[in-house]
Amino acid sequence: MRDNVPQSNNNENSRSRDAIADKVDIGSGRTYERAKNAVNKIDELKKNHKNKDAEFLTVVLNESVRGAKDLAEDDVIC
Repeated sequence: MRDNVPQSNNNENSRSRDAIADKVDIGSGRTYERAKNAVNKIDELKKNHKNKDAEFLTVVLNESVRGAKDLAEDDVIC
């Protein structure tokens, strides 16, 4: 499965993303982007009063960043 997290051709963007990941102790910049996508979906679910779905995605995120990102992007959880 191909990852939809953009690989930056711009070294400055890539370094910025990696620096943020390092600050929040999340690994690589690509992992940070995946987590950010999942957290944005969790925020959207909470805003739409879908708290159980938000809780579920949070649990998945705590176990697997890529798993949470995949669920968020595939609209498995609406």
